[in-house]
Amino acid sequence: MNQSKLKWQIVIAAVCLIYILLRFWRLTDSCLWFDEIFGVHAAAQDWGNLFWFVARDLIHPPLFYVLLKIWIQIGGESVFWLRFFSVFFAVLSIVPFYFLCRQLKIGYPATAIALAVLAANGALIKYAQEVRMYALLMFFALFSMWLFTRFLHLGKNIWILT
Repeated sequence: MNQSKLKWQIVIAAVCLIYILLRFWRLTDSCLWFDEIFGVHAAAQDWGNLFWFVARDLIHPPLFYVLLKIWIQIGGESVFWLRFFSVFFAVLSIVPFYFLCRQLKIGYPATAIALAVLAANGALIKYAQEVRMYALLMFFALFSMWLFTRFLHLGKNIWILT
């Protein structure tokens, strides 16, 4: 392996670590606020009433609440566990972001810089720490963009994209 390529892969790995650490930084310093409490309350509904209840939230689709309900059933309702749900998807977003960069043939230096911008972006850190659907949206948006560029370059696997 080329030493320059290895060096940049190490830099990217270091930036990924910083990205992850910043998502956990002060994660439980504040209590849940109204929108987060609404999400937890919606997830606390039984399966029969869940969709009726989330219809009151005209902005966010029900998938977030369904996944949050399952997440709560697995680990409970501590502030750390609830906020870790969003952090989990924010961290998972690194994978489709990296594959998108590779698919677009973006070099390692530019990928490292772009990832550093994502890592240090205050708004992305804030929304990765809220019990809201923004981190999930970022994950699916990056995943969709990667699949779309993959389809454009390879011309196959449209069924995954759809």
